[in-house]
Amino acid sequence: MRDADATARREVADIRVSLVLATVDRVDAPMVLVESLAGQVERRFELIVVDQNPDERLGPVIARARAAGIEVLHLRQAVPNLALARNTGIEAARGEWIGFPDDDCWYEPETLAALVRASRSRAHGYVGSWLEMDDPMRPARRRLDSQKWARMSLRGESAPSICLFLRRPLLIELGGFDERLGVGQWYGAGEETDVVMRALGGGARLEYAPAIVVHHLASDTLPPLEWAHLRDSRRRARGGGALYAKHRVPVWRWLRTVVLPPLVLAATNPRRLVGFVHGLAIAAGRFEGFLSWRLREGVRPGPLVAFAVNTVSGYRWGTFAALAEQAGRVAVFVARAPSRGAAVAAGKVMVSTYTASPIGGKLPGGGTRTGDWAWGLPGLVWRERPTVLVTSEFGSRTFVGWLMRRLRFVDRLVIHADLCEAAEAGRGPLVRLRQRLLAAGADAVVVNGASGERHMRRIGSGARLLRIPYATEAAFLSHRRATGPSMTAAEPAPLRLAFVGQFVHGKRVAEFTQALAGLLAELPDAPPVELSLVGHGPLREAFEAMTGRLGDAPKLAVSILGPVRPEAMPELLAGHDALVLPSAFETWGMVVNEAMALGLPVIGARQAQAVEEMVRDGREGWVFDAADADGERAAIAALLGATPLRRDRMGRLARAGAARLSEAAVADRWCALVREMSAQAPASDESSGTPHLREQVE
Repeated sequence: MRDADATARREVADIRVSLVLATVDRVDAPMVLVESLAGQVERRFELIVVDQNPDERLGPVIARARAAGIEVLHLRQAVPNLALARNTGIEAARGEWIGFPDDDCWYEPETLAALVRASRSRAHGYVGSWLEMDDPMRPARRRLDSQKWARMSLRGESAPSICLFLRRPLLIELGGFDERLGVGQWYGAGEETDVVMRALGGGARLEYAPAIVVHHLASDTLPPLEWAHLRDSRRRARGGGALYAKHRVPVWRWLRTVVLPPLVLAATNPRRLVGFVHGLAIAAGRFEGFLSWRLREGVRPGPLVAFAVNTVSGYRWGTFAALAEQAGRVAVFVARAPSRGAAVAAGKVMVSTYTASPIGGKLPGGGTRTGDWAWGLPGLVWRERPTVLVTSEFGSRTFVGWLMRRLRFVDRLVIHADLCEAAEAGRGPLVRLRQRLLAAGADAVVVNGASGERHMRRIGSGARLLRIPYATEAAFLSHRRATGPSMTAAEPAPLRLAFVGQFVHGKRVAEFTQALAGLLAELPDAPPVELSLVGHGPLREAFEAMTGRLGDAPKLAVSILGPVRPEAMPELLAGHDALVLPSAFETWGMVVNEAMALGLPVIGARQAQAVEEMVRDGREGWVFDAADADGERAAIAALLGATPLRRDRMGRLARAGAARLSEAAVADRWCALVREMSAQAPASDESSGTPHLREQVE
C-alpha cells in the first residue's frame, strides 16, 4: 500500500500544468488542439476534457490524445455552461498551473515549456500572447495594472481566457469562475475578465509573458446583418454590462460604453449600417446586463424555491416542511392567509402574503372554481428573488411567473398544473391556447398523474412534463385502523362505507347510492351496508330527501354526518371498512391517500386522478368508469362479495401504496426537480468513478 501511495504522489508531482478544455458540438477543432498538444516539448501536463455533448462524438479525440501519451481525464456535463465546466476542471486538476484553451485554438510546441520557465518567478499568473491579435511590440514581463482594471478602462490591457494561466491555489481561493457569466448563460461573456479583476483586487501578481504563444483565428470583419449574429452580440454584451455593475464602476463610465459602440462601429466599418446596427445590439446588451445585475444579482440571496398559490390546503404543509429540510430556503407566496397545517412548517418555510382580488367560476358537475387576480405577486417576487418559482394553474400567477422569468427576476419557472381531463372538459379553445402558450414559456410543467399529462399532450403542449402527486399526511400514516369484526353466518356485521367530499353533482353520490340500493335488493347474501356521507355543499337537502326515500330499503342505512374537523378525520375514517369516491372528475382526491394510509380499500371512479394513480382494480380496491353504469354495478357487487379477510388484505396493500407517497418521498421528487433547475452538474465517465463536488442531476 505504501508503494502505491508513493507512486500516486510521484505521478501528481510530475503534473506541472492542467489544461481544462470545455467543448460542445465541435470535433475537428478539438482534434487540431490535441495534435498541437501531442507535439509539446514540455510533457508534464494533463488534459481535462469537460464534454458537454449528449453523444460520443468526442471518442476519436480522446482516443487520439491517449494514443499520443497525453494524460486525459474525460468528464461530462449535462447542460452547456462554460464557467461551470471550467470550475469542474479546476476541482479535478492536479497541476500547479491551470490553463483554459478553447476547443478551436492551438499551441506552439514551446508554449507549455515557456510557461514552466516563466513560473520560476513569484507571479500568481501569466497572460500569454494571442499571436493573431496581440501587439508584437508589447514588452515582456509587464505586470497587469490593477488600477486600470479597477477602473475598467481595459485600453491596452487584454487577458483572454485562452492566454490565461493561473496557479491552482489562486483559483481555489477565488472560488473559480462566476458561473452566472460566460457562454451558455444569459450574461454571455466576461467570466475571464471577472476572475482577473477579482485576482488583482485581492493583490495577486499577474504578468504578461509573450513567449507563451497561443493561436486562435480571429475575424477582422463584422458578421452580416442576421438575427442570430445580432442576438449573439447582444448576449455577449450583457456580460460586459454585468461586469460594470458587479465591480461598481461609476455610472458615467458605464453609460459611455453604451453610447459609443453604435457610433464607433459605424465610423470604423466600411459598411456603416452594418456597424451601426451591431453597435446598437452591443449597446442594448450592455444596458440590460448592467440593469439586470443591479436589480437581480446584487441583492441578498432569495429562496431557492417559492410556491405561488392562492391558498394552501392543510395537507400540503408537511410536504413543504420536508422539502425545506432537504433543499433549504423554501417559501410560499399565498393570496389568502393559511389556516390549518401551517404550524407543521413553522420555522422551516417562509410564508408571505400578496394582494389579490378573488374571482370565481364553475366546475363541471357543480362546485366552484376558485382563483384570483394576483396584483401583489410581482412586487413580492421582485423583493424575494427566488431561484425557482412554482406557480399553480394557468392564470394570473403563472402569467406573472412568465413575465418574471423573461425579466430575469427568477431563474426557472415551473407550472404546477393541478388538472385532469374530466375537469378540463368543456373549456373553450381560448383556455387551451392560453395553457399551451404559458406552458411553452415554462422550464417544466408538473402534473399530478397520467390524466393531467394526457390533457397537456392533447392541447399540443411541447413542454417538459413531470408527474409529482400529492403526498399522504403523516397523521394518517401514523394512525392504524383496527381490524373489523368477522362475518358469521348467523348475523353478518354491517359493511361500513364512507364518502368524504363536497355535496355537488360532480361527486355522483346519489347515482352511486341508487346503484348500491338496487344491488342490495338483488343480492340476498350481501351484507347490510352503512353509508356515511361526510362533507357539506348545496345538495345537502337533496341528500336528506334521498335518505328519507331509502329509509325502507333493505340492508342500507345512509347517514349524513356533515363536515368533520381535519384532526378528527383519521379516527372517523378508521371506523369504516372502505372509502367511496364515485366522482365524475377529481384533479387528485386527497381522501384516497388518507383512507389508504389508514388501511381502507377504495371503490372509486378512475376519473378521480388519485384512484387512477394509486388504486389497482382488485388489489387496493375496485375501479370503474364514472360513465359506465354496468361497470359501476360490477365494482359494487365485487365490494359486497368481498370477505372481511380479503378486505383486510386489500387494506394492507392500500396502506403500503399510500406510504410510497409519504411527505418525505414526494418532497424527494420536488427536491430533485429544484436541484436540477437551479444547477446542472457534471459526472466523470472514467472507470475510476472518482466523485466530484458537483453531481449530475439527470
